Amino acid sequence: HVHTELGEFAAARRALNGVASRSAELSGSAYRSLLFAQVRVEYQAGDLQAALLALGALHSTTLTGPEQQAALLIEADLHAQLGRYEEAYTLIERLAELTKQLNTRERDRQLAQLDEKYQVEIMRRDAAVQQLKAEAARREAEMEHLEKVELQRALESNAILIHLLRDSHLVSETLLGVSQLTQLDLDPVDLARHALTLVTRVVDADWCALACRKGGQVTFETVWAR
Repeated sequence: HVHTELGEFAAARRALNGVASRSAELSGSAYRSLLFAQVRVEYQAGDLQAALLALGALHSTTLTGPEQQAALLIEADLHAQLGRYEEAYTLIERLAELTKQLNTRERDRQLAQLDEKYQVEIMRRDAAVQQLKAEAARREAEMEHLEKVELQRALESNAILIHLLRDSHLVSETLLGVSQLTQLDLDPVDLARHALTLVTRVVDADWCALACRKGGQVTFETVWAR
């Protein structure tokens, strides 16, 4: 490239021939680069036929889109300089069609990339929404559980309180009943018997024993709950 820019085409050819002697060691892209360099050297040196021969060798390889564009442009100019205007025009038309195809491919590629990014963004947002919904459902379930626990505790506390109130009311009624019994003109044994009947309801007993002592004798009587 340096020799070509300086107009030292013979030196440039020698350098390229040295590389061409090892072409078997070159990769596909490196070999195409070598052929392109040969085309440019001959093209700028004004050896149009040699440049066309180098282009023929270049066309025998598999060129990328941009490489095809560059080769067609040089080839069209070479034919124009040789007075082959019909061939040059045909090559320009091929170049225009190729450029259109490459632009279409590039546009489709960019659109595909945008669509892929858009789909990824949609999936990311959907995942975020699902995560938020799951978190909301979890918190709602926790709140419902807590509400049920609190409600159960409240019901148990109320049940205990009601039970205590009932017991307290029953004790009060029993004491009131015993107090009223003492105001009646009853035999002490009958009074005790009736009092035990009332007390067995409070202590939840089926029966109790009434001991009666007269003088030195003690008698027992079973009092059943009613």
